[in-house]
Amino acid sequence: MDLLRKKSINLVLIALDLKNENLSPYLEPIIGNLSDIEFKSSSGLRQSYKVTLKGTEMANNNLDTTDWRILDILQGNAAIPNIDLADKVFLSPSPCSRRVKNLEDKGYISRRVSLLDPNKVGLPVTVFIQVTLDHQVKKELDDFAKQVTSWPEVMECYLMTGEFDYLIRVVTPDLQSYQEFLDQRLTQFKGISHVKSSFSLKPICYKTELPLGHHLKENPEI
Repeated sequence: MDLLRKKSINLVLIALDLKNENLSPYLEPIIGNLSDIEFKSSSGLRQSYKVTLKGTEMANNNLDTTDWRILDILQGNAAIPNIDLADKVFLSPSPCSRRVKNLEDKGYISRRVSLLDPNKVGLPVTVFIQVTLDHQVKKELDDFAKQVTSWPEVMECYLMTGEFDYLIRVVTPDLQSYQEFLDQRLTQFKGISHVKSSFSLKPICYKTELPLGHHLKENPEI
């Protein structure tokens, strides 16, 4: 029987009564990531555990609940030691590390960064800028997108629908620096017909963590 082609297998454990054991740290290094496996304890009581065969989930880009929990934890603290991460998702360190590597390889984790406090690094001024181009043609849109990504003051830029073409978030040390950004960078770009600036008085809500609750549905515990 080719185990890699079958989504589920039945194991019968007769010698040991494992009905109270958490089996994932022992099985995952051998089997991998996960389908239904039925275990039979020495007492004859049947119990169901969630296990996945190696390659079945990640190969299809379908993550299981453990993968989503890993992502949820890492986006809140990318510096968490692997041993602590493994403990939080009820895995042993080796399979946890492999899962993280798989998530990176699949592109779910694009990069890991340290978030700086803008006030402590001397960038207290945040400005949102609405930019309208003369012509909404592909070449002008592409040229502007290429140019704006080269400006270090620009933290975010979105192509929008509606009355203006782009919404940009800029940070600067002070108002004079922002005026220099307008004069020497933004308004020097050919093809801009209108610029409207709105200054942030204070941040109310700022998040970098994506809401993954729709993926973190309860599954039978191992």
